[in-house]
Amino acid sequence: MGRGETGWVVLTMCTHRKAVEPVFSLQAHTLVPGEAASVACQWRERLAACPASKRIPASILYRGRGFAIAEQAGRELEATLYVVSAGLGLVSATEAIPPYSLTVSPGSVDSVARVVTSRPFSPADWWDSLNETSARPRPIVKLARSQPKALLLLSISEPYTRLIQRDMLSLSEAQLSRVRLIGPRPSAALPPPLQSICMPYDERLDGPDSPLRGTRSDFAQRALAHFVENVLEKRPNGSADHHAHRVRSSLAQLRPPPTVARPRLNDQELLAWIRRHWAEEQGHSSRLLRRLRDVAGFACEQSRFAALCHQISQHLKA
Repeated sequence: MGRGETGWVVLTMCTHRKAVEPVFSLQAHTLVPGEAASVACQWRERLAACPASKRIPASILYRGRGFAIAEQAGRELEATLYVVSAGLGLVSATEAIPPYSLTVSPGSVDSVARVVTSRPFSPADWWDSLNETSARPRPIVKLARSQPKALLLLSISEPYTRLIQRDMLSLSEAQLSRVRLIGPRPSAALPPPLQSICMPYDERLDGPDSPLRGTRSDFAQRALAHFVENVLEKRPNGSADHHAHRVRSSLAQLRPPPTVARPRLNDQELLAWIRRHWAEEQGHSSRLLRRLRDVAGFACEQSRFAALCHQISQHLKA
């Protein structure tokens, strides 16, 4: 699929899973606690100090099924791929970046929410501080300005939407009309300007008729793949309303997944379960989580599960 009349830019999320272990100083739990601005300054100084020899292209560093799906969608569109990173800001997939571990997810040991002392923690405040310390405020706005005719496809989850929400709301009406937000569910509490560009993907993408079933962690990228094949292929230059209508029409043919009431385990029980199956799934948290849910039949939030997997991984390395 070529660029059409306008061309496309794909933005997706960074991933917890990376090809290279993070530099010790670039793990968020090693930062000195403080206000968002001071923590962001510390972090930027550490990023700048990372030598070029340790940096690798973002497209190689980020791993996982979701990122691979976004890459494939970008290739099909002949689009430029960018990554929305809680640790780096907005980076091109071709940019050489340092191996790091920083997230805004509260369940991770490297959540910056544990380091920033302001309460309640605001992902949008962190995004502003992170980009202002690098003299690159409002990177989404700058990208839209640099691509005045391109359609921007944002394949991100609801938490990442909150991260860049203030940046997106700084877009002009004309710029917003060239954005498609793909990932947050229709029930997400988004401001009206973002609701109008949010494509209405829901749990039917995970139902028994869907060819794109997966986990919550790769929902946004699977929705992107569906959008590229079933919407852009038919109406590449359609408005947000037309695109949303096509999404609804396509999903109308799919059944939602059956409702399953799964029992829950406490942390100690989960840790024991993860250890038992660690080698079989080669320590991949996404595979382990799918096995926990689909085979063992237990419920667990993704961020909590990832934090427990990280705890075991660190113990095995010690």
